[in-house]
Amino acid sequence: MFFTDLLSKLHTPSEAKRVNAYLRSMKVKGTLMSPALSYLSDGGEIQVQRTHWTESAKPGMLRLDAMLLATGKGVSSSQGVKLRVIADFHGTAEGTVISVLDMKESD
Repeated sequence: MFFTDLLSKLHTPSEAKRVNAYLRSMKVKGTLMSPALSYLSDGGEIQVQRTHWTESAKPGMLRLDAMLLATGKGVSSSQGVKLRVIADFHGTAEGTVISVLDMKESD
C-alpha cells in the first residue's frame, strides 16, 4: 500500500480498522493508525487533509514525514486535530514494504 492509500482509509471507520489490523499482523512498527481510530470510534467519519509533506530517501529506503488535519464528527475541536505521521518504506526483492507507521497527535 502506498502512503496516500493508507490515508484514504481513514475516511471509513471499517476500512481504517481493517487496514490497522492488517498492518499489525504484518509486524509494522509504530502506533499505526491507532490515534485516528479513537476519533473514528467516538463519532464516525473524519476527513483528513495533508498540510505538510516531506520525503527523505536513502538507498533502499524512503521516509515520509507528514502533518495531517483531521476534522469531522469524531473530532471534538472545531479547529480539528493535527496528527504527525512518519512512515518508512523499504525496497525488497518482492517489492516495497512499509516497516514503520507512527501517528501521533501534534500541537
